[in-house]
Amino acid sequence: MVGYLTDQDHFPREFLGNNLNDVLNRFNELNLMGVMAGGIVHEVRNPLTVVRGRLQLLTCDSELEKYHQELQTLILEIDRAVELLTELLYLSKPTKTKMERQNINEILNQLYPFINAGALVNLQEIVYELEDVPDVMLNQKRFRQVVLNLVNNALQAMEKHKKVIIRTFGKEGKVYFVVQDEGSGIPPEVVKNLGTPFLTTKDSGTGLGLAACYQIIAEHQAGIQVDTSSAGTNFTIIFDEAN
Repeated sequence: MVGYLTDQDHFPREFLGNNLNDVLNRFNELNLMGVMAGGIVHEVRNPLTVVRGRLQLLTCDSELEKYHQELQTLILEIDRAVELLTELLYLSKPTKTKMERQNINEILNQLYPFINAGALVNLQEIVYELEDVPDVMLNQKRFRQVVLNLVNNALQAMEKHKKVIIRTFGKEGKVYFVVQDEGSGIPPEVVKNLGTPFLTTKDSGTGLGLAACYQIIAEHQAGIQVDTSSAGTNFTIIFDEAN
């Protein structure tokens, strides 16, 4: 486990972390559930997609205009269900990840307009503090999923007018990617089980987004550290520098 902490004068907190072996053991224990879930997901997701398409067509019918709002609500709920099922399917049947030499700063810069727009909707702010970093071996699609899930969790953990800081830096052959929020922190009893599917502190959460992050990080043989207190939370992902 790499001993990285943020500036203690600015962001004092107790260090809490999960190493790669913990993550792998957690998912091995859930393997049987994942296999069963995979079959169920396929059977449920397909008809939901058909229903969504029919509802979308109904919103174009002028004779049903007075029902358009209700139809849009149904479509949004179906989208949420399909998103949950898609994440569950990924957890149940992870595929072999193809790694390529990438620079995480380039990926983050591509994502900035999208994640910043999501923050502005809730009067929040995304701040980038990116240092020049070496390339790492990763799967860009999977890493983008980690970024979006971690940032989304950070935004949901905060009130309005707060900010999420996204930081990168290199140190001793490692590349660090940090997502820091200004929320109220994660309870200790939750931190020790982070990455477990269906574990969530949000009323509308599923616990699958962070579980997917942990699995992707394990696939990349990277490390993850969680540093949390009442002042906020840091998620730090540590990659090996590409040879």
